[in-house]
Amino acid sequence: MTKTVKLIILAALVIIFSCEDSNLINNCSDCKPNEPVSAKLEVKISVNVSRTSVMLNVWEGNIEDSVLYVTSYPLGTITEIPVTINKLYTVSATYNTLKGTYVTIDSATPRVKYEENLCEEACYFLYDTKVDLRIKY
Repeated sequence: MTKTVKLIILAALVIIFSCEDSNLINNCSDCKPNEPVSAKLEVKISVNVSRTSVMLNVWEGNIEDSVLYVTSYPLGTITEIPVTINKLYTVSATYNTLKGTYVTIDSATPRVKYEENLCEEACYFLYDTKVDLRIKY
């Protein structure tokens, strides 16, 4: 009996996670009726009293391409940066603290997905728009 239960659970997990376009992650409130031509990168950063400053650099493409898009000094933990879709952006956060300087790097390529059946009307979803630059330790 335990082998049967394990096989059923395994089969259910394979079915749930096998599809790339899972309907479980889309929210109809994020659905846009017209195809967007731009997006906003949502950048999460760490904020701590001991930090003196945080500087964000957004690069078009990879960092080694040296195409600086924008530099920002955010005040909160989440910052939104307007960008073009279907383009790779690499974001770095430089934390100047009392203990030293730390740099975190992440990248995203904002894209659009057309969905016909998930919501009441056909619409467009933006995805890969989040960048996490929080210090973990």
